[in-house]
Amino acid sequence: LGQAKAQQELQAVAGQEQQVALKFEEPAKPAPAAAASPVTPVDAGLPESQQHPEPVAEPKRSMVPVYVAAGIAAAGLGVGIGFAVAAGNNRDDIDALTLKNGRSGCFDASTSDCAAQKDAAQARDRHLTYEVVGFSVAGAALVGTVAYLLWPTSSSTNAANNSFIITGGASPGGANLSILGNF
Repeated sequence: LGQAKAQQELQAVAGQEQQVALKFEEPAKPAPAAAASPVTPVDAGLPESQQHPEPVAEPKRSMVPVYVAAGIAAAGLGVGIGFAVAAGNNRDDIDALTLKNGRSGCFDASTSDCAAQKDAAQARDRHLTYEVVGFSVAGAALVGTVAYLLWPTSSSTNAANNSFIITGGASPGGANLSILGNF
């Protein structure tokens, strides 16, 4: 079974009636889709903007939040790596002072060696905390970026009702990430 096509051009005027007769003929052989003749538009007496309404495009997301979050993630990653290296250096200092002062602590060592060992241990703990914070910030920025990119766009009528906030925190004992909002 083939398809038959017919086409007629009209000039429509408000208040007038017109009759149209279309004659369908069987085509000799089907034409390829690319070679099909274009459909001639019908003038319905409407302004051009109403005759061919433009399709409504989906609102595009701004890429600025992605770039900002990528910068925050890179900075957090740099901070985490930098403080991880610093904590490793402190660990080397602690090991050297532990060998010098003895395993039992600072009972037989000089006061300056004990102070240096204590300072190195405190610096290592501080650097480990900053390392966790840096990596947590990088992870939160990455999760926020992915959520922003994958979150469906809202229509303009629902945009005012939908909002969310991503918060996070870190401590030496762990980290958290919370997503709060109205959807």
